[in-house]
Amino acid sequence: MKYKCYLPDEDMWAWMIVSPDEKTITFEQGIKWKGGRVTEKWLHDNWLSERLGITND
Repeated sequence: MKYKCYLPDEDMWAWMIVSPDEKTITFEQGIKWKGGRVTEKWLHDNWLSERLGITND
């Protein structure tokens, strides 16, 4: 399950993914979203490759 939380005072998002056995799989905080993600994707490699113009072909 993915749980998303918006913090209006900070204009930021936080979210976590929980497994069926109720263990936290991932947690991220301090995420800016303006028509798409603005902050780094620490858990996702494609954030850097997109900015460097690297393709996975």
